[in-house]
Amino acid sequence: MAVRMYITTVFDRNVSKSGDYISVGGYEITFRDHGTMKFDFCESAGYIDGNAVSWSLRYIDTDGFPESENLQELLINDEIVDFPECYVYVESKNDRTLQLKRIIDLSFEVFTGESYIDIKVPDEMLESIEFD
Repeated sequence: MAVRMYITTVFDRNVSKSGDYISVGGYEITFRDHGTMKFDFCESAGYIDGNAVSWSLRYIDTDGFPESENLQELLINDEIVDFPECYVYVESKNDRTLQLKRIIDLSFEVFTGESYIDIKVPDEMLESIEFD
């Protein structure tokens, strides 16, 4: 299954590679014709740039989320109408806590069988995700 997801998160201060721990995982997506699906990935890599972290995720976790076996097909053939869940775990060993402010980009790279296509989750869906 050839699906990758890219996500960029922004925090309230610069991220410390040695003092902050951030992990993304656990997503929910809603399609127009096929309803809501939970999914996750088995592998992620992040790149820190000041107060932003950009992630690349691959290998859909079909063991933990068997229904996500159809994610590639749905991304190609259906329309995303909501992206209600995007879990971001944050832990800080510093005196100042690290708070997630927003997700500024979330997109998929999907193999169609002949080529890759990019599917961007609309900004208004990202703006509706609330963080504590």
